[in-house]
Amino acid sequence: SGGEFFREETLFQLPDHIRAKTERVRSPMEVELWASPLYFLLLLGVVTTEWVLRKLSHLK
Repeated sequence: SGGEFFREETLFQLPDHIRAKTERVRSPMEVELWASPLYFLLLLGVVTTEWVLRKLSHLK
């Protein structure tokens, strides 16, 4: 498991040994698709464009 044994005489080395073993871990951040207003505006723009094109073409 990678464990180590320290005797009482060498216990002063423990803090330096622990600091050397630490590492940073990145965790992914999940964002819901509809959480951004940009997607709402994009959908609204597509629907509005379709409506305008239908009105200009005299479609119902």
